[in-house]
Amino acid sequence: MTKNTSWWRHNFSRLGDDTSFAATLFNLTLVCAELCVIAIGLFSVRMLVEARTRNKERSGISPREVVLVILFAFSGFPLSGVGAFRYALNPVAHDLCAKGVMFPMYLILLALPWLAPHLSRRMYVGSDLIVAVTAIAGVLWMRGALALTFIERFSMLLFMVWFLAFSREIARLASSKSAGRTR
Repeated sequence: MTKNTSWWRHNFSRLGDDTSFAATLFNLTLVCAELCVIAIGLFSVRMLVEARTRNKERSGISPREVVLVILFAFSGFPLSGVGAFRYALNPVAHDLCAKGVMFPMYLILLALPWLAPHLSRRMYVGSDLIVAVTAIAGVLWMRGALALTFIERFSMLLFMVWFLAFSREIARLASSKSAGRTR
């Protein structure tokens, strides 16, 4: 349990800002979340490459898939930085990481048709919708209508839902390629 009971009025960073055991666990959770994002991203790209090569297309990883791997890796690093740099001790590094969390994610979402052209149209539309909805939420936050805590939670929730859909889409693609049929 956190000692700071008004953390939700400011942002999630307040949860990890003191030196309590709860704050340390919160920060370690962010570091572990980074490892999970990177691992699932790399696994998904590997499955994408395997599905593509099973269909007798060019073997090996393509330059687009390399970019996707790099973006998945960079989407996890800032998340770890939020947990590694407490705001009270290093506000500049903490803010750079906190504000940098969504940038690689938005790049993945917006560039998905180029990065992974074999996915369904649903994935591309869903990706664009997430960017639009979070942009609208960001404007509402800047006007004072929404709390920063809501924006942080909402953006990460949408990206995690997208991440699950992306993993399922890769699994669907892999199973349809292994069965000898395409979408």
